[in-house]
Amino acid sequence: MRTNFNDLDKKEVNINNETGEIMEFNPEADINENYVNKYVILQNKLDSLTKIRDQMKDKLKTYLKDNNLTKLNSELGYVSLITTEKTTYDDEKVVNYCKINKYDVVKTIEILDEDKLEELIYNGDIKIEELEPFKETKIVQTLRVNKNKK
Repeated sequence: MRTNFNDLDKKEVNINNETGEIMEFNPEADINENYVNKYVILQNKLDSLTKIRDQMKDKLKTYLKDNNLTKLNSELGYVSLITTEKTTYDDEKVVNYCKINKYDVVKTIEILDEDKLEELIYNGDIKIEELEPFKETKIVQTLRVNKNKK
């Protein structure tokens, strides 16, 4: 049996059929087959909308980046592209470095003991510059959507 938004009972959830906007939700509604159907409908719609939104987001990010822009305005709001740099260290390489230099910063399962490493750096036993070859930098771009203030 195929169900659509028109089948949603207003007792549980009230949805604007034109916009798909959820107007209200009754958390006291009974859990029954109809309730589950409505949840499945909403989840499917959300999955579909998320897929479309993600494709649009990627296209907007590419457009902004390719045109050296950080913001695009519209009547309803604007999108802005925020670029941040994320730096991490390659744990395996730092562990090997610390083993070679006899720094005891390796836990039993051979993961970096970041607290010990931080302490060694803080105390001056390891210079941060020595770890520079193991640094990994990732560029993260986030697209933000904002409503215009009226």
